[in-house]
Amino acid sequence: MELPAAPLKTGSVSPLFTARRRISEALRGAGFTEVMNYSFVSPSLYSLTGADPDKGVRILNPLSEEESVMRASLMASLLKNLRDNLLKKNDEVRIFEIAPVFLSDAGKLPTEAWKVSGLLYGKRWGSSWNLTPEPYDFFDAKGAVERLLEASGIDAGVYFKRMDDEGLKGFFHPGKSASVSIGKDLLGFVGEVHPGIAGRLDLRAPAFLFELDAEAISRGSSAIRAFGGVPRFPESTRDIAFIVDEKAEYQGIIGTLKELDTKLIEKVELFDVYYGGNIPEGKK
Repeated sequence: MELPAAPLKTGSVSPLFTARRRISEALRGAGFTEVMNYSFVSPSLYSLTGADPDKGVRILNPLSEEESVMRASLMASLLKNLRDNLLKKNDEVRIFEIAPVFLSDAGKLPTEAWKVSGLLYGKRWGSSWNLTPEPYDFFDAKGAVERLLEASGIDAGVYFKRMDDEGLKGFFHPGKSASVSIGKDLLGFVGEVHPGIAGRLDLRAPAFLFELDAEAISRGSSAIRAFGGVPRFPESTRDIAFIVDEKAEYQGIIGTLKELDTKLIEKVELFDVYYGGNIPEGKK
């Protein structure tokens, strides 16, 4: 009697699974708490981001009207989590969720897409004898996005652009929001919740949200981080001033510098913006 051949194979994980794990570790390390919500929501919660619930994925036999639509965004669920916390007198909230959303496709089965979304509300730190409590701002949310992208192996080609008209503009504050891209591929959004929506939810302070495409992150992430040798020469810092149009954005200037064909520039940082004096009107 001869036993049939049964070769054994080692198990493996998908790039998406690895990306989700890296994102979760990065955000938990930044002080966020992970939450898990139901994938079905009420039409009113679904429409909070400006989406039409009638065009969403409807459940044929919902348990209730509050659970009748499959969510197309995680951000509305996080705002509900925020409201629940505020009703219980917890006004320091920093949470995130990694989960699939469901997008309708006319005449076809719904599309499932993995997203990561985070929310910040309250102050950076609590009461202290030597620190003045400071509220979160846009740059706290932007920094969280940069941290999770760097942890995923994406530290180049990331582009933040002032929000134009990508569909979620009415959900975010028009002057405190941005789209996030990797190269020319749109990755997601980050910004302050629009004051109109904050008023509807009776929020006493600004809330900041971000939502990114976890699958796009997994495709753009690198599994191996390369380390170079110790430089032969010490670094040299240069202070360079540019006179630009008053409406010129930081990201555009940095993007132009990064496109230079040189290996001599290690890092570029903005440290000051100056108006007036001998600077022409309309310039900075």
